[in-house]
Amino acid sequence: MKKTNLRFWIMAIIALTLFAACKKDDPDPHVPSDDVEVVMQDAVVRGVVSDVDGNPLSGVRITTGTLSTTSNSDGMFSFEQAGTVDRRAVIKFEKSGYFTLTRSGPKESEMLIEAILYGKGNSDISLQTSFGSAESKTLSVSGMKISLPASSVVKADGSNYSGSVNADMLYLDPNNSNFSAMMPGGDLAGIRLDNSAAQLISYGMVELSLTDNAGNALQLKEGASSEFTFPIPAGMENSPPSVIPLWYFDDDHGIWIEEGEATLQGGVYVGKVSHFSWHNLDYPEERVTVKGKVTDCNGIPLKGIRVTVDQVSDITGSSGDYSVYVPANTPVTVKVLSRDYLNYMPEVSYPIPGQPGESTVTQNVNLPCTPSVKGRVINSCGDLTAAYVWIEYTLNGTTYETPRQWVDASGTFDIRVPSNAVGDAVLHAEALDGTRTSVSIVLAGEDLLNITIELCMEVGESSLTITPQGGTPVTIPIFWDDITVIATNNALSMIGGSEFILEVPNYSQGITSYDNVSLLFLAPTIYFVSENLHVDIISHTETRIHFSLGGSGECIDLNTGETTPGTIGGILDAPITTINTGVIYNVTDWAEVGLPASFPRLPTPIDMVAFMTTPMRVTSLYYKTATQNSFDNVKNILAGAFGEGMEVVEDGTVSVIYFSMDYMTTVQYAPDGISIEGDSYQLMVGVMY
Repeated sequence: MKKTNLRFWIMAIIALTLFAACKKDDPDPHVPSDDVEVVMQDAVVRGVVSDVDGNPLSGVRITTGTLSTTSNSDGMFSFEQAGTVDRRAVIKFEKSGYFTLTRSGPKESEMLIEAILYGKGNSDISLQTSFGSAESKTLSVSGMKISLPASSVVKADGSNYSGSVNADMLYLDPNNSNFSAMMPGGDLAGIRLDNSAAQLISYGMVELSLTDNAGNALQLKEGASSEFTFPIPAGMENSPPSVIPLWYFDDDHGIWIEEGEATLQGGVYVGKVSHFSWHNLDYPEERVTVKGKVTDCNGIPLKGIRVTVDQVSDITGSSGDYSVYVPANTPVTVKVLSRDYLNYMPEVSYPIPGQPGESTVTQNVNLPCTPSVKGRVINSCGDLTAAYVWIEYTLNGTTYETPRQWVDASGTFDIRVPSNAVGDAVLHAEALDGTRTSVSIVLAGEDLLNITIELCMEVGESSLTITPQGGTPVTIPIFWDDITVIATNNALSMIGGSEFILEVPNYSQGITSYDNVSLLFLAPTIYFVSENLHVDIISHTETRIHFSLGGSGECIDLNTGETTPGTIGGILDAPITTINTGVIYNVTDWAEVGLPASFPRLPTPIDMVAFMTTPMRVTSLYYKTATQNSFDNVKNILAGAFGEGMEVVEDGTVSVIYFSMDYMTTVQYAPDGISIEGDSYQLMVGVMY
């Protein structure tokens, strides 16, 4: 039995779990296909999730592409990459008892995200009820009505359903003060039936989810339709259009898709839909860009300020810039609401007349000066790379908190407070690992400078320091919860999503020094790449490895995009997993493959069977010669066992992935062959279980 190198096994895992992340840029707008092709791109994503009353929500599962995290006790979360579909960043928020929300928009290098989740139940804009599947039912909340015909509900796979139907309905009026942070997407971008892009003017949107008593999703059966009745929002009653298109939100692609229309009947809009998701009554226009910079009275850019432009909004980054899309030929107002700037009154606003399509308007925003609290967060137990700060203060007998603000790479911060907030206050800081500390300060209606707040963030010896040529060193603590360290008898690799990939070639426990070590490392502000590092093993046991790392490479500044030479160095101390690998050639007996009996039998002979066990097991089957017919045969066998798969075509190679409770299976067909270990293979099947 021949052993093979670790790169082979890493590629097997990536092919099984991340192959859908490969996509070519497609600049033309189009109606999304059923396939979802996700591209992970570097981005500094910071955000907060709260309920409709402004209370932070902890334990929210937040997913973007292949990455996921949960919000902490302050509702804060962060990513160093964004999952993009058709160049739009897509981020999903899920928490039991709340309506799921997907936020999306053009991917940027720095993204500040605010999401507001609405709790399920009965309220002035939500409805929760149950009814029998054989009943006809009309659901109504806040003037919005949804009518379901009798016996029209089926299981998600289309099979018949009989029993209780649990309904959760949420209606969003565009006049809702939280509209821009509660609606799916966020920028009201749409795709028309003719594949053209549109900027939407919402007349209201609604979500309806149906489940059985076990929580399984239900849907309208094929051929059935549900009647939607939309009220006309206040302020939009004058000369309403006789017909407005209906749109549904595609959660996977993060965009609104045109589907049908609603007609004006007796002061309401009535239309029909064939499935349940978020639906929107929107008038489409061409797109206009409104952008600008938010500064104070001294011209200093303000970070973290929400700028609202009618139905959409944006949060300024470190440069104070904002940018939104609005409908053409539509007057809008650029505002910074009182609640978004220290409850300052009167609100700052700038009216903008309707503009022609595809034009750009620059509207800078100047806000009154208020006192600044400036300082730096210092990690007394090492160097700090990511933390956020806020101030708790009292105004007119009521306690307030400033919005949470992320510190920059050096730990510095600048928090604005109201001019009339004077007296005792508390400055809080929290690091990404949950370490929190506070210091008392006294506000006096003027700037408070050079405040230092210390955190002790224990990271052991595991940290790396990146030094760009001519730049300031940045030390990043390494947390091993999300990094897998794998060793075989000839290679060692560390994998942490796509943020951290290190490979030590020709690895052996008998060798303590290595050259030509490769590293891809996405730090909070710098992307470091090298294939020429040096590693010295300090100690090695069956369960842990301790080593030093150093050398030169390239540093890419994530804020400016500038590439400069640089160095990296540090000590890593991590748990290690030893894996078993093996290869068998010319397999004619299916039993030799070693897959469980529940996995469907595939054609033999098989030119090569490769496997690895961590305790997770991956088995890969390789056929040197294959035809379209043999590819179709394998697909049919797998579809019979697992249902239809998800197909991706990339550079002439067709990949199909199948999911089940026990297996994730990928089949790839490459007519021109793919070279592996010096041989060429046309058909490959990978099984992870």
